[in-house]
Amino acid sequence: MKAIIYCRKSTDRWDRQQLSISAQEKEARLIAKREWLEIVKVFKETQSAKDPWRPLFNEMMKLLNNWKAEYIITWN
Repeated sequence: MKAIIYCRKSTDRWDRQQLSISAQEKEARLIAKREWLEIVKVFKETQSAKDPWRPLFNEMMKLLNNWKAEYIITWN
């Protein structure tokens, strides 16, 4: 089964998200390994989730919609 890793740390709210992007990716890779998931792509985003026009998020959704991946692994 194929998965996408999605790491995001908003630059506008440093106090809300504690885990760095690299730490999020490390945790997600451990989950993928434990669950026998193939990682298709890793997305690292720093843009606020309030913005609906996030190019990386939209690219990730396109992969899912085209069945290039079945799961998203994300932190919290």
